[in-house]
Amino acid sequence: MRVGITRHRGLPEDIEEKARALLAEQVERFDAADLVGISRIADGPDAWWAEAVLKVGGRLEGVVSFWDRKPSCSFGGTADVVAYAERMRAPCTVVWEGGER
Repeated sequence: MRVGITRHRGLPEDIEEKARALLAEQVERFDAADLVGISRIADGPDAWWAEAVLKVGGRLEGVVSFWDRKPSCSFGGTADVVAYAERMRAPCTVVWEGGER
């Protein structure tokens, strides 16, 4: 089953532990063998959702990023998302004027 997340960035740090627990509870409702998580993998709940899906043995949809390969201007920018997707072993394609990476 493909399950996505819609989230809010910039959440207060003091709710991270509770939010991660709530996301883990939701992930555990699905059969891990069939679970495909869909996430932009931005900072906060998007990344926490992706981690929870992988932790139970699910997998992630691939990421296609339109990125100029420059560092992020702020935390959670495209460079951070691409690096995180690669660390999580999610299929990741970077598209830019110079072609795919």
